[in-house]
Amino acid sequence: MSGSTISTAILTTVKLGGGGYVSPLIITSAGVVAPTLGGANGVLVASTVGRSLVNYGLVGAGVGTTGGAGTAGSNTGGALGTGVSATKGGNGGNGGMAVDMVGLGTVTNYATVAAAPGGAGGNGGNGASGAGIGALAGFGGTGGAGGDGVDLAAGGWLSNLAAISGGAGGAGGRGGISGAGYINGLGGAGGTGGNGADVVGGYLLNSGIISGGPGGTGGTYAISGVGGAGVYLDGGTVINAGTIAGGAGSRNGDAVQFGTAASLLVIDPGAVFAGNVVADAAVADVLELSGTSTGGLAGVGTQFLDFQDISFASGAGWSISGDSVGLASGVTIAGFTMADRIDLTDFAATASSYVAGSGLVLSNATASETIGLVGNFSAGNFSIASDGAVGTVITEVTCYAKGTRIATAQGEVPVEALRIGMEVKTMHSGLQKIKWIGHRSYAAPFANHAKVLPVCIAAGAIARGMPGRDLYVSPGHAICVDGVFIHAARLVNGVSITQAKAVDAITYFHVETENHEVIFAEGCPAETFMGEYFRKQFHNAAEFGELYPGQVAPEEMRLPRLEQGFQLEVICQYLARRAEIETWPGVAGPLRGYLETAGPDVVIGWAQDLAAPEQAVSLDVYVGGQAVCRVLANLFREDLRAAGVGLGRHGFTLQLPVGVAGVVSVCRSNDQVVLPWAGVALAGVA
Repeated sequence: MSGSTISTAILTTVKLGGGGYVSPLIITSAGVVAPTLGGANGVLVASTVGRSLVNYGLVGAGVGTTGGAGTAGSNTGGALGTGVSATKGGNGGNGGMAVDMVGLGTVTNYATVAAAPGGAGGNGGNGASGAGIGALAGFGGTGGAGGDGVDLAAGGWLSNLAAISGGAGGAGGRGGISGAGYINGLGGAGGTGGNGADVVGGYLLNSGIISGGPGGTGGTYAISGVGGAGVYLDGGTVINAGTIAGGAGSRNGDAVQFGTAASLLVIDPGAVFAGNVVADAAVADVLELSGTSTGGLAGVGTQFLDFQDISFASGAGWSISGDSVGLASGVTIAGFTMADRIDLTDFAATASSYVAGSGLVLSNATASETIGLVGNFSAGNFSIASDGAVGTVITEVTCYAKGTRIATAQGEVPVEALRIGMEVKTMHSGLQKIKWIGHRSYAAPFANHAKVLPVCIAAGAIARGMPGRDLYVSPGHAICVDGVFIHAARLVNGVSITQAKAVDAITYFHVETENHEVIFAEGCPAETFMGEYFRKQFHNAAEFGELYPGQVAPEEMRLPRLEQGFQLEVICQYLARRAEIETWPGVAGPLRGYLETAGPDVVIGWAQDLAAPEQAVSLDVYVGGQAVCRVLANLFREDLRAAGVGLGRHGFTLQLPVGVAGVVSVCRSNDQVVLPWAGVALAGVA
């Protein structure tokens, strides 16, 4: 027999793997499983591996039994004595599960799976009145718990395309009426609602609706039952593209409640959660944002609680928002790209810096928060802005502008005319074939942002004939100067290297080879594409996966990259001299700036010498009165430029050495003038 089919009403438990039913079991649209036995399960899938259930009809279960009524009290105590107390009503029985999957197998639901409600609690017995004090009444019985919709007790797969629900909790019984001299008996508590689905070590794919059962109503003076969870997840994986809802009750059930084994919750764009999603803070539960279109998720830290890991999967652009508890309290965030957006709703940052191993450090005048972003980042990859309230929006933005000529085996070719398979000239590896070409476009007003507006490296700005003509690149594109990579935005000096104030639109291209290479754009050495993490920022990102299934971009940089420090300052001063820009006058002027974050692990701030506004200031860092290191204030910060602090290249970020402790202070190296602690962020900046 190839399988079993149910096309009629079955009023007993269906045992798949016993009782004549064999896998695959198909319940047609005319099929109904509705056991009449109290608390009976609808379908029991035996423990043998490979059983399959497909439902197009209705799978129910047996309603929990009703608790018996308590016995009445009597007045046998006599005229002066108390009577015999009445007894408590019986508790209601638990409702049956619709599908109980004991072992591995698959359940696919195209219609309705509905667990049974718990039975009502019995009423308490009435007390009798005697000539003296009457008899005490009985309490009402507790309502039975609702059954679970589908229970994956030991793994297996559940795919829901329609509706799965947990059973309602049974009502609590009424308290009895007491005899003279006593108050009436208390009613029984309402039963707990059943879970929509229990996923223990298994997989749930939901594009329909899964809901927990409501808690039962309480008897006299008693509380209602707690609502059931939409999904209970313990050591398994849930992928939600539909709706998961907790049941109503004296405490509403969670949409997703996690057990003690680490689990994965994957959210596709458009997914809905009615109720809290509560991870177990003691284990590494992961929240993954996935799909192929844009999505949004609010309430990280208020509705989505206690996750240690949040992951942006490739293929979709996500905007998430939450407070510091959910986004900056030891949470690791991976996979963040330019297509994504983070809104830290309760912290207004005025400065940011990326610290390898820690993440993106946001700071203001008095405090700092660290967003634990992991990836191949630098400070120049991020943009921060106000969210219009009291929070901070974080975005990530790197490429060659249209028209840029790239050196190839056939000569210089405009970047937009390059094709996969063509050979480009490289600094270290001769001719290399183009593996992929990414492209992305921006129109105003999105193009008119400091992280997007093109940087122009004028002809001859770096060396004689380098570049051969004006070169336009994105601010985050790395240029090779003196054997190191430097982001174009860090080279801006206002004369030979400038950034556009505004554009109507801009289109960028990026070239990928087998390994990270240095190629020649307008004769200027610049980087090829690297880092699979960044591919999503391009409009044609999906093309790479179609051409090269399972492959990823190069992750190892051909040359080191500079963000701040003394070597970078030497290079910038060299470029300034080429542009005939006046540099250091030789006499220290008034120092302005602030120490914004002072430990325990990182020091962040900015400093500017007013006598030489574009000269980087050397600073000594002291901890507990002991000099521990020296740092150069030449890190580019967008907020400084916007505030009129020169070209914005006056920030510094320093990871303090391990083991140092004490009060942190920062002084200018040549005269030990102390950099003040920020009372108000950027105070006095015009």
